[in-house]
Amino acid sequence: WFFEYVLTGNPDSAFNNLFSSLWWTVQTVTTLGYGDLAPVTLGGQLFGIVVVSAGLVQLALIISLVSDRLVAFRSTKARGLSDVQMKNHILICSDDMGFINRILEENEPFVKQERIVLVCPFEEHPLLSETRFRDLPWVSGESYRYKILQKANADQAFIAYVAFRDDSHSLMTVMQIEQLSQGEVITMAQFQGHGKRQLFEEIGCDHALDPYRLLVPMMVSAFASKGAPWWIRQLIMRGDYSRYDSIVQKGSPTLENHELHDDY
Repeated sequence: WFFEYVLTGNPDSAFNNLFSSLWWTVQTVTTLGYGDLAPVTLGGQLFGIVVVSAGLVQLALIISLVSDRLVAFRSTKARGLSDVQMKNHILICSDDMGFINRILEENEPFVKQERIVLVCPFEEHPLLSETRFRDLPWVSGESYRYKILQKANADQAFIAYVAFRDDSHSLMTVMQIEQLSQGEVITMAQFQGHGKRQLFEEIGCDHALDPYRLLVPMMVSAFASKGAPWWIRQLIMRGDYSRYDSIVQKGSPTLENHELHDDY
């Protein structure tokens, strides 16, 4: 308007009003360039070069900003650093891949709905190589940390499965989940070793299981039946039953006197 109309005083100029000049500026900055308006004077053309350059720089900045945000979001999610926005989900806190896979296989409907959240002390997704499970949301970090459980939205979970190689981590995790959810979340923990059940009961764990208390009776039952594997036979014939929490009592290797209800 200034270069094309005010300085030239040409009443027939396409820029003889402010709205036309504004319209040209907007379409030039946004790199649309309909071509319905174009400066003809030297001053107007030089100003047009400045406006076009500013538009290109602005477009490059916007594309770069959006790309950086998308990359950062995907990277944060892939590294397990993003917050989980989910309710009534299954929470799996473990560093044992065997335990994690067993829980996933037993909860196939939740897997299909992606309503399972993993909390693992790994730097990358623990199931990245598994096509079925690699898209499951997960949080990286120690699950006994309050902030990590908050990221996993643990207080809104339906049930939490906990199993670590170190039982102290399992204890602390269950305690944090119970406190965070005020006992609303069902907690199921797997531990190893004799005499630790009471510790889990004292912190409010709903179900604490020692897998060896179930494994040995099954082995005894297999031995009592025909065609038992030789390694089971050798194990039972040792007679060192105290190693397995004295489940196998002296006498005939049967399950009649075993109180299995204490293990559930």
